[in-house]
Amino acid sequence: LAGGPAVSANPEPLAGLCDAIFIGEIETVLPRILDTLRTGIGMPRAELLRELSAVPGLYVPSEADPTVVSSTVVQRQWVHDLDCHPTHTQVFTPRTEFGALFLVEIARGCARGCRFCLAGCLYRPPRERSVATLLEQARFGHQFRSRIGLVSAAVSDYSDIDELIAGLEEIGLAISVSS
Repeated sequence: LAGGPAVSANPEPLAGLCDAIFIGEIETVLPRILDTLRTGIGMPRAELLRELSAVPGLYVPSEADPTVVSSTVVQRQWVHDLDCHPTHTQVFTPRTEFGALFLVEIARGCARGCRFCLAGCLYRPPRERSVATLLEQARFGHQFRSRIGLVSAAVSDYSDIDELIAGLEEIGLAISVSS
C-alpha cells in the first residue's frame, strides 16, 4: 500500500510495485480500508484486491485493464471539514528534528496556486481548522511540550492567525511556524 502527495500526483511509476495506491487524503476512508483488510485475512489475494478496489480513492493496479489507458477512474478523496480530523504530533521523542515541538496542522492546501507546489495543487480546496479546535489541540499538547509548531503550506495565510497566536500565548506556549 502506498499514499501521500507524490503518488497522488502520479501513481503509475509505482503501479507495478504496489498492490494498492491511495489517491488524496485518507482520513475519511481509512476506517473502511482497515475493515476491508481485517475481513480479508485469509482471503485469496485476488479477491482481497477486488474488495479494496471498491474503496473510494484506492487505485488497485491489478484491477485495471492494461489495454485501456483510462479504464480505472479513481476519485481523489479529500477531507471537507478538517475539524473532524485533528492532526497533531502522535509520537513524542526528543531525538527527532522537531522533537521539542508539539506540531499541529492549522490548514491544508494553499490558495496561491503556485504551479510548482504539490501542496497547492493536490490539497484543494484550501481549508482551515477553527481556532477553537486548534486551541483544544494546543491544550492537549501543552502537557507534553512547551512549544507548539504550526504546520501549513502558508501559515501566515491563516485567516485567524492573530486570534490563534493570542490564544496560544494565553495557554503559555512558545510558537514556531513551518516555512
